Amino acid sequence: MIPTVDLARSSRREVAAILSQCCTDVGFLYLTGHSVPRSLLDDVLAQSKRLFDLPPQRKAALSDPVLNRGFTRLGEETLDPANQTRGDTKEGYYIGDEVSGEGADAA
Repeated sequence: MIPTVDLARSSRREVAAILSQCCTDVGFLYLTGHSVPRSLLDDVLAQSKRLFDLPPQRKAALSDPVLNRGFTRLGEETLDPANQTRGDTKEGYYIGDEVSGEGADAA
């Protein structure tokens, strides 16, 4: 079962403890009690579906290995090498602040 955290019903300290427990024990969660409009959530989910439905070669073209941004393919990451023998069973898309050419070396 995916845990649900209601931001409107808990203190910051309680939310922090619950978030920590969810991320440690389960790895993901649902958030409620926030101010993000339902229409924006629906749009983000629809756009995510469009992205991950692209053919593999189109998604691969969206990868930037220099800045570790963009698309990551199934099995590309091993986030827990002490306990994993294969890469993670997920695709991902990473975003971040823009970095200038000079800043890219420092990043």
